[in-house]
Amino acid sequence: ALIRHREGRRSRSRSTRRLLRSKSPRKKATKKSRHHSPMCSSDRKASPSGAGAAKTNAHFAEASAPDLAQLQAESAALRAKNEELVQAQQEMATQLAAVRKENAELRRQLAQTRRAARQAEDTPPRDSQGRAAEESEASNDGSEPPEFTAVQICGRMMEVYGAPIPNNIALEKRGHLLDAKIKDFLEVIDRAIQVTDLVSGKTLLKNYQEVQDRYLCVFRESGEKLKAGITKRFFFEPVPPRRGAPTFCLDFESHEHLVTARPGTRLDGALGLLPPRNQDLIVLYEARDNKLTQMWVAPDREGLGKDRGTGEAVIAHTEIFQKFLEVVKLRIPKYQTHFHDYHDVDTIGYLN
Repeated sequence: ALIRHREGRRSRSRSTRRLLRSKSPRKKATKKSRHHSPMCSSDRKASPSGAGAAKTNAHFAEASAPDLAQLQAESAALRAKNEELVQAQQEMATQLAAVRKENAELRRQLAQTRRAARQAEDTPPRDSQGRAAEESEASNDGSEPPEFTAVQICGRMMEVYGAPIPNNIALEKRGHLLDAKIKDFLEVIDRAIQVTDLVSGKTLLKNYQEVQDRYLCVFRESGEKLKAGITKRFFFEPVPPRRGAPTFCLDFESHEHLVTARPGTRLDGALGLLPPRNQDLIVLYEARDNKLTQMWVAPDREGLGKDRGTGEAVIAHTEIFQKFLEVVKLRIPKYQTHFHDYHDVDTIGYLN
């Protein structure tokens, strides 16, 4: 019985110790960490120390240093080659622009040569004194060729100026129409023609060639929408009338859909054009020997031409008219004036 009593106490003691260990959080956590640790003892033994990791990194850095230097050298070489290519491309663009400019100049010279050849073919033969054969024959017969006034010559010029050239036709046919129009227009222009700005005194067109280039550009670029009309006109003729004396025509003109070259560029419009515009001008024409020898131009800023209520008396007292009159007086001190207002022309029906 004593032995059984002792064994019972031992058994209860062991049970009590087990129960206490199971309820103890420290030992439970220790067991859990022992059984659920992410790194076992073998892993801890296999992990390298801090000195070993630094040695490994240094080894990798030494191994990759030559490759990095080679990549940097190749990148620098590619950048240098790219800069060379960009510079070569810029040089090629400059050379191409120069070639295009030279080509345009050669084409312009070729066109001028062709026009000069056509004019030489169409010009009648002249004698040693520079007169046409028809004029020489007329003078030999004792008769004189007719002499036209500035009004008649300006009327012919404006008739040719307003002749439409369609845009929707074949280019070759349109080129023939342009050549015929500029030829008819230049028939009334003297070889010594000059066009001057009345206000500033600056010469706008210095010679016959510049007049030809300017109006060829106008006819070609303005097309069939180009129109010009004369609203009022002053005609000045010498007193008494004499053969060979100049006559003057002061026109108040209205232009529609006018296209010209940009200011400061070539007159033929090869380097740029202004957009179509409407423009009112006052132009004084000098005519001598059946040709227009000089023009003076000024803008009609006061709208004298379009104003139906502005007549001869009002216009004659304006500052711009007096400036034009000074030009006339220098060439024909004694003159008589004729005025016509085309607003007063009676019409039947409607004008389209």
